[in-house]
Amino acid sequence: MRTLIFMPNHNGMGHITRAIALAQVLTQRGWRCVFDVSGPNAWLVKDSGFLIHPSVTQSMRDMRPRFQQGLPPFVLCQRPEIMGTIVTNRLIKEVQFTMRTINQIRPAAIIGDMEPRARLAGLATGTPLVSIVQQQWYPGHRERWRIWWYKVPPPFDEQEEEVAAYNAAASELGVPGIEYFSQQWEGDLLLCPSIPSIDRLELDARYPVEYVGALLHEEHKTPDPEVEAWLDKITRPIVYMTTGGTYHDTRVIALALSTVKKQGFAVLLATGRQAGNFPRSMETLITVDYLNWRFARRCSIAFHHGGHSSTIAALYSGQPSVIVPYQYEQEGQARRLEATRTGVLVPLNPGQYKAFSFTVGSTPFFGLGHDAVRLAPETIESAFCRAKSCEYMNEASRLSNELRKAGGAQRGADFIEQLVGGPRWC
Repeated sequence: MRTLIFMPNHNGMGHITRAIALAQVLTQRGWRCVFDVSGPNAWLVKDSGFLIHPSVTQSMRDMRPRFQQGLPPFVLCQRPEIMGTIVTNRLIKEVQFTMRTINQIRPAAIIGDMEPRARLAGLATGTPLVSIVQQQWYPGHRERWRIWWYKVPPPFDEQEEEVAAYNAAASELGVPGIEYFSQQWEGDLLLCPSIPSIDRLELDARYPVEYVGALLHEEHKTPDPEVEAWLDKITRPIVYMTTGGTYHDTRVIALALSTVKKQGFAVLLATGRQAGNFPRSMETLITVDYLNWRFARRCSIAFHHGGHSSTIAALYSGQPSVIVPYQYEQEGQARRLEATRTGVLVPLNPGQYKAFSFTVGSTPFFGLGHDAVRLAPETIESAFCRAKSCEYMNEASRLSNELRKAGGAQRGADFIEQLVGGPRWC
């Protein structure tokens, strides 16, 4: 049996669930799928029945709301004050561990998703690389921060130090470096888990992309009977509300809850494992499971943070989105949905972006964004009025059909098999 190794970025739940979706299909086709992943979301891989072979131990990401961590509520872009030797040495060590794993299991290909080690390890071991990319992380886009709506170049667009740190590691490992930051996501095959209507790429002939639509993994767990019973008895329109896997603010969720209930919606609130203390009622059901989109498909509107996988999953379910973003990638998703009349952007602060400093752990950062929340109930109410209109509902249904026709994980698996060639069994 031939092996594939998956290396999704450990910090993002969406990166991991996209990899699981591909692995589930490829396993059915006879492949042995192994994951090199650790950190706060590795349990998703284990729960899906896949072997974890971590070559790097990632620290557990702080899953508390941003304000409890002392982080700014919204960051458009940021950069650490210190780059260079520390980053280079850590990256070299991590890639060397990864190379040992690859040489041990000898995979037919690496499937990476925003994981910096993937390109370096693939080149160093001569292993074909599949790279999952999206609009903000496409190797043909030269900007470090792909902020296509921002008129003035962000003050933290410098990438020289980051590229220098990466290239120092590449030189030590004996592989080619990169000219600009986003080239670290290049590969022998690029898959975009979306459609051109949503992830518009300025295509570079060096980096052809295959759009495959939504990569949504199948849940193995039995559907929660409490949720099914609640959905069956609710007669009013339902909002599927999620805190998001990494970025969230319990104060925003509480404000949205009170606002939409006044508009006559029932709410299915999925909190994940970082559940907050939210008010309960007959019209509000709180569940830990924010991964099971079989439930979400029975709702009318999705309220979320704008993560790429959450955005695509909502559209796949035919739901317009109301999005409160916490960082630039999520604002990018919201703005592109606004352009297609399938989503509404609700900024945490309506004011202009401003520069400020903050600290993550012991690392000082410069950032651009908002350092305070100024979100009024009226803003959320107006957003839901737009999202529930016939125009938005019809456009969400149209894009849902586009996503379904794109092929999803089955088509992505086809491209991967075309890349590696040969039989699955040997």
